[in-house]
Amino acid sequence: MKDIKTALDRYTMMMNVLPPKYRNGAWLLHGLLNEAIGDMKTASKSFEEAVRCDELSRSFLQKKENIKLEIFPLMNRLCTNFPLVEVTFNNHPGLVYLLNIQ
Repeated sequence: MKDIKTALDRYTMMMNVLPPKYRNGAWLLHGLLNEAIGDMKTASKSFEEAVRCDELSRSFLQKKENIKLEIFPLMNRLCTNFPLVEVTFNNHPGLVYLLNIQ
């Protein structure tokens, strides 16, 4: 659990230095990860920020739509070589498609 929390702390630091145009979906993923480990207070704050920041998050959280979440927008050409995988989250009816990098 400590390793997961450390990883989330580093992810939070990364998000805070990213330019806003590259944060599309970042707060949503932050909220989903915190929710998965049971930190509902942080997850709720992340979801609020996600809804405020981008349409992608509003589609998933408010409209309950499936979304394609590209974690590495700067490496878009590279990411096209990896398949997307469906990820479901217990508290949300929509699907999130993430890159499957192995």
